[in-house]
Amino acid sequence: MATRGSLPATLRARVFHTEDFALSWSTADTPVAGGEGAGLTSISMADGRVGTVFGGNLDSRDAGMDSAARTTDGGGSWTPLPALSLPVPVYGGAHVSGTGGQALIAVGPGGVDVSVDGGSTWATLDSRSWWGVGSGGAGASWIVGPDGCVARIGLR
Repeated sequence: MATRGSLPATLRARVFHTEDFALSWSTADTPVAGGEGAGLTSISMADGRVGTVFGGNLDSRDAGMDSAARTTDGGGSWTPLPALSLPVPVYGGAHVSGTGGQALIAVGPGGVDVSVDGGSTWATLDSRSWWGVGSGGAGASWIVGPDGCVARIGLR
């Protein structure tokens, strides 16, 4: 089992990014697990510089594994976020629009986590399985899950 910050570079998920409208590309390692059955499942950018990636190992349900990372330079470098409360992997994550990148929602088979401080701390809202998330603002974030489940999350 990998522990926080211990992933060798060959097992880290990578992000491809461009700063010249796709004329050239570069890659940046993230601290999220990569490899067969592991990697990034979602990316959300709050603006052109601040963003968050989510993912993990699809064969693991361990809490405390690296499953989210943040960039403040448009994807050139990534730093791990503190462990989410929900077990990994994270299937989807989104910045909540209109919060300046401070509010995040992450979903996966272990539930729903929310952060209101840019990913520094996480709280679990629900422990049921959820597959995807989208946000139209603090009062209009939506999650979807198995059996046609849809729920609205409102943050204040």
